[in-house]
This record gives sequence, structure tokens and C-alpha cells, in this order.
Amino acid sequence: MTRERRIEASARTDIEASPAVVYRWVTAPDRVVSWVKDLVESRPLADGATLEVGARSIEVLRVGRRLLEVPAEVTALQPDRLIENRLETPGGPSTSRVLITETATGCTVTQTMETVFEGMRFVPSSIVTKLLAQRLNGDLRRLKKLVERD
Repeated sequence: MTRERRIEASARTDIEASPAVVYRWVTAPDRVVSWVKDLVESRPLADGATLEVGARSIEVLRVGRRLLEVPAEVTALQPDRLIENRLETPGGPSTSRVLITETATGCTVTQTMETVFEGMRFVPSSIVTKLLAQRLNGDLRRLKKLVERD
């Protein structure tokens, strides 16, 4: 019997930049690779593809010494506010959501990852959640630094 675990982790940071500027950083394939750890390439599947719900891409991730190509699809989109992607990883499906909320000094960015891990019987969910939250926090720290320096 395969055992399945649903994990959700999130992180947030305040960035001193407009939602429009941050949105470009979280949606442009050439920029996303600079702040998402282990993302090597984000490759749209259609030439000249526009960013819209249903748009598909291949996300190339470094996993140890190998590269893993993960199919992804935009599942929700609100310009300057929200992007959500569903990724089909070998371990199970994941949903990544970035929410941008305007503030008096810029915006707050909240990233949430919901993941289904299959066959992880011996790893406590609390440990996986903590590791995922640490990863998201690291990604958002890199995003903040890059956006505020831009």
C-alpha cells in the first residue's frame, strides 16, 4: 500500500518595490531562475507563449547531480497580484502560489507550496514541512535582495 502525505508550507517577506516590479520577478522565466534554489531553467512549451491560465512549461531542476524536467501549468493568475503553478514531480503533484499584497512601503510577498509526497512512510510530515518552509524562506530572501537592488 502506497502511503501519501500532504504537506503545506509557506513563507513571507516585505519588499520595498511595487507589486508590478515584484510580479515581473516572479513570472519572467529568466528572472525566476535567479532566486528559486535549484531551478536551472523555466522553459515555456509554446513559442511566443503569453502568460495566462493554462500556459505550460518545463521547469528544469537540479536534484543532486542530475537535472529533472518537471511539467508545469499556470492554474491561477492575477496580474501584479497572484501566480499559481501546478507541477507534476516524480514524488507527486505540487502547487506553488505567490501572492503579492501592496503595502505603504512596497508589498508583502507570500509563497505557499502544497505538495503530495507518495511513499514517504518513514519521514515525519513535520520535518518535511520545516525543510520546505526553510527552502521557501531562502527563496524569498534571494528575491527580496534582487528586487531591491534592481
